[in-house]
This record gives sequence, C-alpha cells and structure tokens, in this order.
Amino acid sequence: MVNSIWFRLQADLAALSDAWSGLPVVYRAGGCLLAALFLMWRATSRGGERDRMFFVSGFVALVLLAYGALMFVQGSESPF
Repeated sequence: MVNSIWFRLQADLAALSDAWSGLPVVYRAGGCLLAALFLMWRATSRGGERDRMFFVSGFVALVLLAYGALMFVQGSESPF
C-alpha cells in the first residue's frame, strides 16, 4: 500500500517535471516572478499579523526571484 502510493507520487512528480521543462524558459521565469510578487504582497498585506509567516513567505519569494532570474539569464529562447 505504501509502496504503491510512493511510486504513484514519484510518477506524478516526474510528469510535473516534464511538463515544467516543456514550457518556454521565458514563461517559466515569468511565472516565478508573478508567484514571488504574489507571495510578497500576501506577506506584507497582513500588517505584521504573523511574523513567522512573513519571513517564510519572504524567503520563498526571494528564492523564486533568484530562480526566475537564473532562468532569464540562462534562457536564450524568445516566445515572440
């Protein structure tokens, strides 16, 4: 039972990875940028309600920004 769940999860993650790799680099980087901006907005809109959530959201947003910037720099494809 646990093995079947584990193998199904691995297959789903592999399919998600293939779908993510199939998108153009510019779209992936833009998606990371939009997700990071959304996380920053959510973290700052609560007015310091939860400090831990603010720092976790900020850290995840910074990681997404860095990942998106690396994709923009390394990608030479253009969607136009």
